[in-house]
Amino acid sequence: MPCKIEKGRLYGPGVFDMKSGIALMLYAIEALQAVYEGLPRPVRVWLVTDEEVGSESSRAMTEKLAKQCAAVLVLEPSAGPRGALKTSRKGVGEYKVRVTGRAAHAGLDPGAGQSAIVELAHQIERIAALGTRREG
Repeated sequence: MPCKIEKGRLYGPGVFDMKSGIALMLYAIEALQAVYEGLPRPVRVWLVTDEEVGSESSRAMTEKLAKQCAAVLVLEPSAGPRGALKTSRKGVGEYKVRVTGRAAHAGLDPGAGQSAIVELAHQIERIAALGTRREG
C-alpha cells in the first residue's frame, strides 16, 4: 500500500485517520488563534505512531501529559457525512488463555479424551465475540 497522490488526492496508510487528523488539528489551532487573537490557554500537541498496537512505547508519556491537561482531544475524523466529534476510543487488552486436554488412546477409547485444541478454538470464538459487543 504505497502512498501516492492521484488527481489532487492523497492515498495510502494513515491518510484518513492520522494525516487528516493532523491537518484538522493545525486548522483548528489556526482558527482559535484568529478568534482569540492568540490562545487563551497553552495548547500541547502530542502525536504518537504506535496507537494501533496498544501504545506500548508511548503510553507512559501519554498518561503523564494527559494528567497535566484540562482537556484531551483525539483528532481523528469520524466516518460519514455528518463528521461527528469522536468522544471515546476503544481500548486494548492482553490476555493469557491456558487450556488443557485429556489424552486418550485414539483406537481403544477415543471418547475418554478431551482436545485442548478444540477447547482453545471455542475460547478464541468467545474472546472474538467480546470485540463485537456494543455499549448501550
